[in-house]
Amino acid sequence: MSLFKTRDLWTISGENDLFDQGCLKVANIGVNKNLNSIITGSYNGYLRIYNPSLNKDKNESEKSFKGNDLICEVSFPSPIIQIEIGKFNSMSKKNHVAVLMPRKLAVYELTNTNDGNVEHGNQFKLKFIYEHQLERSAFSMCKGPFGGMTGPNSEPHEYICVQSMDGTLSIFEYESFSLSCFLPKVLIPFPIKYIAKTDCFVTVNSSWELEVYSYQTLATSGKTFERQSSGDSSIVKSKRIQPAYSYNLGESVIDIEVFTQNNNCSILVLGERNLFCFNEMCNLRFMKKFDFNPSALCVYPLISQDGSIINTNTLNFLITTHSKKFICS
Repeated sequence: MSLFKTRDLWTISGENDLFDQGCLKVANIGVNKNLNSIITGSYNGYLRIYNPSLNKDKNESEKSFKGNDLICEVSFPSPIIQIEIGKFNSMSKKNHVAVLMPRKLAVYELTNTNDGNVEHGNQFKLKFIYEHQLERSAFSMCKGPFGGMTGPNSEPHEYICVQSMDGTLSIFEYESFSLSCFLPKVLIPFPIKYIAKTDCFVTVNSSWELEVYSYQTLATSGKTFERQSSGDSSIVKSKRIQPAYSYNLGESVIDIEVFTQNNNCSILVLGERNLFCFNEMCNLRFMKKFDFNPSALCVYPLISQDGSIINTNTLNFLITTHSKKFICS
């Protein structure tokens, strides 16, 4: 029996919405410079941004949802596969919202429509910045300063890599399409993440092998789309790409997380029965076996009371199961 008990700090029901991995983000997108917002995207096509008010009233419980907690809601005609938050605009240092749909990648900025505070409070809306039409059905995306590129004043901006259902990677540099290439041994797609320390992508192929690909290898092997004005399918010509590192996992993968602290990079791979931890060169650090079926993985740093990150070499992760249990380590 445990002496500790978890409590709900704030909660909201998703009603009939359907969600998956990548449909929930917590980040600062301009509502309050000192507070983060909760951004959700559902397969029903609804993008919602919450700014929870945690002030406890006399007649209300602290975890109750209030109407003004929802600051923005937008309905899209297509399902939302994934959302990402980052500096996706070359002309701005603010965080933007990237929305991935089956055939479209769109970037928006949250703006305040009021000139000042009014009686009914501030009003926010999503301002359209740009979009990219996708030639292939999208599966997932990741972000990062691919190639080590930086923006004005040496501050890094972030590019977007979209993975298609057939294993094609399409990289977009802000408003421009950059390149596309095919990954070998991909019958069904798996999660893909970016390693900023080594400028590489890590993913899993259909043989259940963990593979790391250098961005420079993808850039030199892949060629850009030859877009045709006639509306025909785009033609992709590329050489066969070889991974820089690989490791045979022997089981299917649920999720991949990349965690960097104190210049130490760890790749955590959540399988159906095991948790693997690798360094950036796919050398196995440790493996943890489960007696349950995991469903999701979250890696987090230790935070001190003043809000600063505690520098430690210890990995902290949270694993959930389908029976709604939490396992911390």
